[in-house]
Amino acid sequence: MNNYSFLEKKLHSILLSHDFLKRTTFFLEEKLFRRSYTKHTKADDHVFVTGLPRSGTTTVLNYLFKTNEFASLTYQDMPFILSPNLWSFFSLNLYKSNPLFERAHKDGIKYNFESPEAFEEVFWKSFSEKEGAFFLVKYINLILFKNKKKRYLSKNNYNYNRVKFIQNILPKSKFLFIFRDPIQTSFSLLRQHIIFSNMQKKDNFIRKYMSWLGHYEFGLDHKAWFKPRKFNDLNSINYWLEQWFLFYNKNYVDLKDCKNIIFINYEDFINDKKWKLINKKLCIKTKKIDFKFKLSKKNNIPFHDKSLYEECTSIYKNLVKLSKIK
Repeated sequence: MNNYSFLEKKLHSILLSHDFLKRTTFFLEEKLFRRSYTKHTKADDHVFVTGLPRSGTTTVLNYLFKTNEFASLTYQDMPFILSPNLWSFFSLNLYKSNPLFERAHKDGIKYNFESPEAFEEVFWKSFSEKEGAFFLVKYINLILFKNKKKRYLSKNNYNYNRVKFIQNILPKSKFLFIFRDPIQTSFSLLRQHIIFSNMQKKDNFIRKYMSWLGHYEFGLDHKAWFKPRKFNDLNSINYWLEQWFLFYNKNYVDLKDCKNIIFINYEDFINDKKWKLINKKLCIKTKKIDFKFKLSKKNNIPFHDKSLYEECTSIYKNLVKLSKIK
């Protein structure tokens, strides 16, 4: 979004800010490619990655995408997120130059036009829940057809609230629920909130862009995952720490016994044996995956509420137990 030209910004504004246009492009695409995509695949063993932002969901997305066994939404699909096949005909000559950029998050993760990203929320923002249940499989199949793949890979931090809903539609699919040390996650969320708030104050397009994509995780338009119990100051680590507790406590209770959910601890990322087990669970055939996991741990943690941190630690230990794969 920092690298868009004036015309690109205008195009994104027109396409992403109007539900009517997004829905129209989807219906047009679905009608034009219906016969083709229905012949292409009937698979439904897809993978959905979710969890609190800054827990490692992007890293897991990039790792799985590296297997070359999945189709996912990428930067090439912007801004025609709901009509990837139609847009691919017009964008063939736009991505001949494919340099790497560091994300606006300033976290060392780099991307190019072929990189997967969390654009799926545009779909859920464009349709009602009932419509989404009806169109989801069609949308996934359009993405699979465009990329000539059999399995779909999604990274959407907001899907934490749709796990059971999507399971009912795609019962064979797997859900990777990522979690990370609560204090490290909370500090990272606080840092991102400050970074993006400052960026959005300087550039209103960034603020609009994040809203169009449904990214309210941090920044001036941040929306809490759960109503705060005690801490309301977004510039305090305690706000984010409390959100961590409310988020994972609720999902631990609701999802711990659900089928096809794999809880993954961020601290296990460098454990090759663990990933071999996860790959087996996901039926990944690729044996050698060229990917290096990097763990990040900050030491200059701000002062935080000890009793709140103890609550988080209790849930974290329960999640660690759930993440043990046999």
